[in-house]
Amino acid sequence: MKKILIIDDSDVMREQLSEMLRHMVAGGVQIHEAADGISGIKAAIELVPNLIFMDIVLPYLSGYAASVRLKNIPGLKGTKIVGMTSDVGEDTQGKVLSWCDDFLPKPIEEESLKQILERHFNCVTAAKRIRDGSRASSLKRVTEEIVRQLEEQVGELTRANQKLEKQTGVIRHLYRATKKAKSRLKRLNQLRADFTDLLSHEIKTPLTAVAGYAECLQIQAEDRLTEDEQDMLKKIMAGSQRISMLVNEISRLNQLKFNLRSGHTAILADVLRDVVKSREAFIREKSIQVSMHCEPELIIALDGAYLKEMVDHVVKNAIIFNIPGGSLEIVCRRTKGNVEIEITDSGIGIDSAYLNDIYNPLTQLVDIEHYQSHPLRGLGMGLTVCREMAKNVGGTMAVESDGPGKGTRVRIQLPTGEDVS
Repeated sequence: MKKILIIDDSDVMREQLSEMLRHMVAGGVQIHEAADGISGIKAAIELVPNLIFMDIVLPYLSGYAASVRLKNIPGLKGTKIVGMTSDVGEDTQGKVLSWCDDFLPKPIEEESLKQILERHFNCVTAAKRIRDGSRASSLKRVTEEIVRQLEEQVGELTRANQKLEKQTGVIRHLYRATKKAKSRLKRLNQLRADFTDLLSHEIKTPLTAVAGYAECLQIQAEDRLTEDEQDMLKKIMAGSQRISMLVNEISRLNQLKFNLRSGHTAILADVLRDVVKSREAFIREKSIQVSMHCEPELIIALDGAYLKEMVDHVVKNAIIFNIPGGSLEIVCRRTKGNVEIEITDSGIGIDSAYLNDIYNPLTQLVDIEHYQSHPLRGLGMGLTVCREMAKNVGGTMAVESDGPGKGTRVRIQLPTGEDVS
């Protein structure tokens, strides 16, 4: 069975020529196609066709250049090449026949194609070529055109290479700048951490003395103090305790990424029950109705103490900012690749304009005496710490509210994978 390769960048032309060849070649024919000179050369080497129909005007590599290359491949010595072009001038035919074995004008006519097939498959007549004295000049023009095309391609490659070198230089500069900035940021972060630790230590030392002396006065001289003096003493002790809490919270936030233990697992329902139980007295004081829906054996690859601390910040807020007789609902569910903990309260809610502000450390959006004086009242650090703890293990935390008086919903998503370090 004869094998024919058609190299033409026109889909319509390849389809038309293929259809004509199937009807004309007796005994069946295998037809292969290529859309440009480079892929055509690769296909010819692989297929070794009997006949190649080569369009002269091709992208990337012209039909002339492709024909020169094919003629110099040892395994394709017996393959005939038919050059095709819509330029049917005598000079063009001579140029084509300088490197091709035959010439086929476009648009293709059945009679012209039939004659080519008879010449190369049945050897009825000799290939008709223009072999006049202009062959040498035609060959020279073809060679010059090939050289010109190669020079253009080399020029394009040179310009592309220069552009690439320039871009590479910019990338190198950006990489060095980024690396330098990252190193500086790391140093600044370490300085911040060191400063926070130093500040915590320096504050705790005098604070311990203030709290200790105040406690001694309360124990040893309470009966000798007036009511106003006792009240001032209580305020000193309360203030000391609050400053101590603030220092501890800041220190905790500073050390989050260094205190995570890996390789631990916890039953989520058990951890959540422990959190609720630890706050039971305050829940009972406000008559809050608590409901929890969680799979009994839902296991998460996280240290139980770490998870308990994370969730406790949210549960504490849900108690502080809830209304008397309100509700607190905790729901756990599996999502794609995650476990979601949803904590919803019926409390005072949050104005949507301030939702983004709640993540800022030391921020509280209410100034109501009841909440300011609540025994669980925090420092505005809880949600900040919770979100950092979630991010620390590859999770997320989001807060939603429909507005003031409509409660708050907190969603914590944590990955189920075992490697959380």
